[in-house]
Amino acid sequence: YRAQLAGWRFVYRDDVVVPAELPSTIGAFRAQQARWAKGSIETCRKLWRTVVRALGKFRHEARAADALLAILKKGDASYLVESGAAFSLGETRDKRAKTALLAALKVKGTFNDVMPIAALDGLAELEDAGAIKAMMDMCAIGIPVRVRQHAMMRLGALAKLADENERRV
Repeated sequence: YRAQLAGWRFVYRDDVVVPAELPSTIGAFRAQQARWAKGSIETCRKLWRTVVRALGKFRHEARAADALLAILKKGDASYLVESGAAFSLGETRDKRAKTALLAALKVKGTFNDVMPIAALDGLAELEDAGAIKAMMDMCAIGIPVRVRQHAMMRLGALAKLADENERRV
């Protein structure tokens, strides 16, 4: 993952052959598989935030948006992974992002309302009129306080950005 996040590209070449040894016993095979699984999980635990956040930086790559949409639609990742995916999906500015983020706004019962708050962050990145309306709707009475406060904060930041852009013109 670190090499890919650093921008390296990889090519699969089936003409290159590398000799390898197979484990000599079933016990050695199981130990090898356990080491590989442990290494994958340790890498995932160490880099998942970086990987999910990095996916949002690939604005012109549909595969990044596909991966983030899959995380949100599947719904079996932790709320932290899903919330990271929601924010990063907004950064991709993919045309499918708004629908997925509007659905994520409706997720109830997450720890500290992390999903709706991340969805608000993703919607703010889209800078879309429909997304802004959804953010305004989240300022209403009956919406959890943290979510309401966050929606107001993001709307304020967008208004400030619009004022700065208007002054430049």
